[in-house]
Amino acid sequence: MHGPVHWPRHSPLAAAVTSLTPCRLLVLGRAVFLGCLAGAPEMLAAVLARLTATVRGRTQRRLEAEARQRGLRAQLELERYRSLAHMVAGVAHELNTPLGIANTAASVLENRVTSDELRALAGDPRTRVTFDDLQQAANLVQASIAQDCCIP
Repeated sequence: MHGPVHWPRHSPLAAAVTSLTPCRLLVLGRAVFLGCLAGAPEMLAAVLARLTATVRGRTQRRLEAEARQRGLRAQLELERYRSLAHMVAGVAHELNTPLGIANTAASVLENRVTSDELRALAGDPRTRVTFDDLQQAANLVQASIAQDCCIP
């Protein structure tokens, strides 16, 4: 036979058979076939065992294929999340690096401007005002960076 033959319910049964060697076929009707099975319980057990094994095997293969598909989908989703996390980390790094440098520079400027030694050198009131302006500018830069980027 060429492939499985499926018949719709309540339709006449027919099949095309090609044999590679000469042979004779025995064709049984449904009632006769069922009667033969009823008369030979071991044959019925063998038919049912083979049918059960076939159904089990096909079901197992289908379940395995579905599990593989679910696994592949889960891996793809995990890879998407990993890629997204990597991209976000890169963007955060690119943003935080210049801000961190600016914050450090402002901190150094504030420390130098407020040092007692430097203030002692500034006897001129105009120089003292310049130091105060520099300190305010450094504080403003640090506050702005801390507010925008949550830098402690």
